[in-house]
Amino acid sequence: MANFKAIKLKDTAGTIMLVAPFFPVGHIIETTNSANPKTYWGYGTWELYGKGRVTVAIDTADTDFSSVGKTGGSKFLQKHNHHLSYLGRTMLMNQGSSYGTYIGDGDKYTDDAGTGDSGNLQPYIVVYRWRRTK
Repeated sequence: MANFKAIKLKDTAGTIMLVAPFFPVGHIIETTNSANPKTYWGYGTWELYGKGRVTVAIDTADTDFSSVGKTGGSKFLQKHNHHLSYLGRTMLMNQGSSYGTYIGDGDKYTDDAGTGDSGNLQPYIVVYRWRRTK
């Protein structure tokens, strides 16, 4: 386990008045407070980090999540296809749907789903995420 330091503020008699955590460069804090952490911690340079993105824990076995700071994904449902077949009969599914009309004739398929601008967001909650840079 890492040995983290703390900042100890003392009064003129040497009595500890406040113990504040020390956040090394690269550390991230999340808060509902919009103030830059320097305003209340009194040190460091902080930036808003990962604006509009969720975080994912590193997974070195998965190339999508194998390095810190890597970005990816989309908030839009990507255009994709559905292959429809039912004993060689014509199938009509979701006619007039905002996700596309699916019409199959045997093993043939005549439309696709997803427009590239349809919403596809996971449940979320918005916070301020600050990263110490100096």
